[in-house]
Amino acid sequence: MNLAADNYFAVVPEWVIDAEISDRAFRLWAVLRRRSDKSTGFARESRTKLATRLRTSVKSIDRALRELEAAGAITVHARWANAAGSSYSFTRDAEHSVRAPSGYVLKTASPVSGSDTGVPTPVADDEPLPEAGTPASGSDTGDAGVGTPVTGRVGPPVTHVLREVVPIEILSSATPPKEESAEPDRADVDALCNRLADRMIDNGCKPPTITTAWRREARLLLDRDGYKLDKALRLIDWCQDDPFWRANIRSMATFRRQYEQLRLKATSRLVGTHKAGAIESGRAWQE
Repeated sequence: MNLAADNYFAVVPEWVIDAEISDRAFRLWAVLRRRSDKSTGFARESRTKLATRLRTSVKSIDRALRELEAAGAITVHARWANAAGSSYSFTRDAEHSVRAPSGYVLKTASPVSGSDTGVPTPVADDEPLPEAGTPASGSDTGDAGVGTPVTGRVGPPVTHVLREVVPIEILSSATPPKEESAEPDRADVDALCNRLADRMIDNGCKPPTITTAWRREARLLLDRDGYKLDKALRLIDWCQDDPFWRANIRSMATFRRQYEQLRLKATSRLVGTHKAGAIESGRAWQE
């Protein structure tokens, strides 16, 4: 008899359930498990998408990742991309200086009771990372252990017993979610969205949710409007340092809409008498 389910779920080892981690870190592990390759334990998902999935901020995702690393539940492999997002490397160098979505190796064996088997196959810097496994039939990729048939002392016989793992239903619907896939993972788009979100948080704003709309506006600013990533990042820093504009630029759509006005304002601050901090900020943006 096969173990089957009419929806998608992740299988979570019991030692992860009992680990001294927060609820958010546990949910993050379950989401990564659902997206991981079952043979290697390797998952690749951008922090912005993880933050959207868990309805939290990117900084909260970073804290949860540190918890999971400390508990021995995952290892994080940083990746770096070139400005165009067309080439990736596991080491930062002159060509690859933009942070790209990291890779995660999930540990299914307890770091105390057994050795870990979730080791990814080594890949070259320019080789694409493995995608999360997706079965052809749409069934779950988690390989739950199946026990031998046993008969309970009370009630009808139990034909299958799950050992050491507990299925966690991530989605309640019978069909997989239709993710807004119009915006593919791009390191330059992620860098732009993360910079604005982080600067808003530094200014005391409520952590914004980086939505598909944010990513679309960032992509259009780079591709359709033709602005350079490095100058856009500097202009974000300038507007978030400015007392007036940081109260008005609260989303990527607004930043794109006001980009030309912001650029002209930043340029005008280079002349006249202004505070040294504003002048230096404007000069850094122009360089």
